Amino acid sequence: MAKSICLFRMVVTALFVTFLWGSVAPVIKLGYQELDIQANQIGMQLLFAGHITLLASCILFLFIRLKKQSIRINRNTVSSILKVSIFQVFLNYFFFFIGVSLSSGSVGSIMAGTTSLFQLIFAHFFLKNERLSWTKNIGLLIGLFGIMMLNMTTAFRLSIGWGDILLLASVFAGAWGNLLASKMMADVDTKVMTAYAMLLSSIGFFVIGYGMVGSYSFVFTFHAVLLLFYLGGMSATALLLWNDLMRCYPVGRVSLFLFLIPVFGVIISSVLLNEPIKSNTFLALAFVIIGIIVVNRKKTDRKKGSRRWVLFIFTK
Repeated sequence: MAKSICLFRMVVTALFVTFLWGSVAPVIKLGYQELDIQANQIGMQLLFAGHITLLASCILFLFIRLKKQSIRINRNTVSSILKVSIFQVFLNYFFFFIGVSLSSGSVGSIMAGTTSLFQLIFAHFFLKNERLSWTKNIGLLIGLFGIMMLNMTTAFRLSIGWGDILLLASVFAGAWGNLLASKMMADVDTKVMTAYAMLLSSIGFFVIGYGMVGSYSFVFTFHAVLLLFYLGGMSATALLLWNDLMRCYPVGRVSLFLFLIPVFGVIISSVLLNEPIKSNTFLALAFVIIGIIVVNRKKTDRKKGSRRWVLFIFTK
């Protein structure tokens, strides 16, 4: 009975977290629509990102203080936290928020779901104990083929726009940022590091965004405020719940739920944004899902797995 309850708790929590992550791209586009932010208004998009990251950092700092943990950081870790902030949050969000405005919510969700695949590639070249096996190579090839299918036209030609390029840049930045963050987990608490990374990134977004716009021209409606609090709260909540999953359950079993992120993203985009699901989207989604499952098929050591997946949230 106890095992059944634990399994039920794991499944429900994992489904909820992956649902939250899958909703990021479509809810961002919904926020753009509510605030009338156009695809060419990059400054406004960055200001929107600044509000979300600032709110997420405040929630994380509040949670840390409620747990009676210290928010102080060692001077020796400041430069490392700054690097994590630049890649894992700032550049990741910078490219993602702009890329989503030029693409569909479905494409943004599927692309964001491939972060774990590119993270494995970086780990192979920069971490001695994270070499790619033949199984992972096959999974990566399947996932990459899915990305190609996502940009395939009916005439079987690749059609890559600026939105796709920016979303790929976001994936690369997020994957590299996750790798940098994994090296710091022994020295800095994950929540503290993430809270500071969010705070520093929000400052960057406000400075650049305000510099481009020249004035604060947001008029927040009730629905826009709800969307803003959802995105900020989602970022903090999903991280805390995912950390709990990694601490309580086998990492290999939990990581398999990651394939649901692009699935939820496509479904939510269809419901909220009325986006038609094209045949190549179905094929791309299928290949990306298979790729994620294959690379995570083999159970890994809890400690190593935690280092690899605990910060996956910042892929969007």
